[in-house]
Amino acid sequence: AVWLQALKIMATIAPVVIYPTIARENVNVKYTIPENGRITFGVYNMLGDEVSKVTKDCTANLPSTQEINVSDLNAGIYFVKYHIETPGINTVKTEKITITK
Repeated sequence: AVWLQALKIMATIAPVVIYPTIARENVNVKYTIPENGRITFGVYNMLGDEVSKVTKDCTANLPSTQEINVSDLNAGIYFVKYHIETPGINTVKTEKITITK
């Protein structure tokens, strides 16, 4: 029954959309979570080093956008990892982005 509740909660999370996936200055992350909580965005280089981090408190069911400045990063492939934490959700996902100059 616990796994069923977790499945229902995950189904209510709107997809996290990261755009553009090829960027020079900023990457935007759109998200909505079903419960009050926190979301952390980390940007990592190919070596796994964290090069940027932003943590935001979230209001339930409020569509939000976080802008991440990547203009000071060298050209290359990076990963945006986001961690959603609420009373009923604890999930981590990673998306690839490319920084150009």
